[in-house]
Amino acid sequence: AMQFIDNLKDMGEFIGDLPGYDKLFSEICNITKNRYGETSEGKLLYERGLQLLCNAKPKEALYYLGKAQPKLAKEETMRESIRSALGRSDAYMRMELYWAARMEALHAAHTALNKVDSNIRFPFEGYLAAKRMAWLELRFERIAPFIAWYELSCMIAKLLDPLKFNIDKIIEDLQFQEMVFGCLLLNLNSDDVKKVEGLK
Repeated sequence: AMQFIDNLKDMGEFIGDLPGYDKLFSEICNITKNRYGETSEGKLLYERGLQLLCNAKPKEALYYLGKAQPKLAKEETMRESIRSALGRSDAYMRMELYWAARMEALHAAHTALNKVDSNIRFPFEGYLAAKRMAWLELRFERIAPFIAWYELSCMIAKLLDPLKFNIDKIIEDLQFQEMVFGCLLLNLNSDDVKKVEGLK
């Protein structure tokens, strides 16, 4: 039965715009919840939200990711819950609701960067959340918070396993972010430059 449910969910990428699919998907979620529990339903909602995000439907994605997040906020699915918050941040950014995007990214960062036995629980998700926070602070032209989140991103990147992650791409992304920050500084007036010249 779960295989059939997965197939119907995957078909949403191709037939999700057809009339009646949302109602069908709602029924799939109810069946999943009754047979396999709330966590499995949360995963379905999360994956549907990502489908919609990839199909440039941020408003619809917010609905499903928002329903998924509390259902996934359990020990065994905390990673998916963090990624759901990051997905909501992405959706808000696409809608140009940047303060809402920041709130979701901050929530993701707070959860991902919790430590267990002196180790960050979810370092890659923590890196993604910190990098998103840096981009948002840069958009708001808040220089000191940008630097703090940027440096945190760099620190976490050094903790990532090079066998699991494309470290060269991560370094390239961080260098691009630093370059955009440099462009912002070039546009500052002299008084603003004096305020930041003492920063590291």
